[in-house]
Amino acid sequence: MSKTVYPWVYQHRRIEEIKPDVFFLQWSVQIKPGLNISRNMTILRQNGELTLINAVRLDTVGLKELESLGKITYVVKIGHFHGMDDRYYLDTYGAKFCCLDGVDPQTTPKQNVLLKDGDIISGAKVLVFNNANEKECVLLLPEHEGILITCDSIQYFHDTTYMSWFAKIMLPLLWFKKGMLLWPPWLKTMTPKWSSLQSDFERILQEDFKIHISAHWGYCDDDVQWKIRMAIDNAFPKK
Repeated sequence: MSKTVYPWVYQHRRIEEIKPDVFFLQWSVQIKPGLNISRNMTILRQNGELTLINAVRLDTVGLKELESLGKITYVVKIGHFHGMDDRYYLDTYGAKFCCLDGVDPQTTPKQNVLLKDGDIISGAKVLVFNNANEKECVLLLPEHEGILITCDSIQYFHDTTYMSWFAKIMLPLLWFKKGMLLWPPWLKTMTPKWSSLQSDFERILQEDFKIHISAHWGYCDDDVQWKIRMAIDNAFPKK
């Protein structure tokens, strides 16, 4: 039997506790030669168990730090385009894989747990992009006046850590502007022809939250809902 080959471990920061039992880690990834950007992992701890959202593989020192926080129990996939490091945690730590129903089994590990409201994350809401071409959702945690966790759908582009010089040149050409945004290439890929995802984003904005963490760049903890409101208005201008 051939040995599983996992993706390369890239440079990353140390784990940061941004709120009690809510941890954030920023990591780097090479999209193409010379094109490096950041990726983020969110770690939640409940009763000594860890849930990894938008998981990224850590180096030896980082793994020891992660293990010191608790037992790695769940790996949660919320974004269609992410998941390259999920299998490492499933194989190495025996973690359970959690995703939306209907995610393609050919490109994703076998689902152990169905991602739904308040199941593995107490009190959490799963808000699905019901109108999207592919399976994607966001998570809303009630703690700390509300924490919104997204993958690629909503991004707060302000921290250029781990961006290569080539990425800093190219990303503005791919509609990356500093601040909160709904990335146009993601919208184009995920939106059915002659349709719109605006209602899905409006539904997210009806919830209460004070912190936003995405799978890229940094996190936002000031005027979050106003910034997302502006991002939605920019992506879907009134006719």
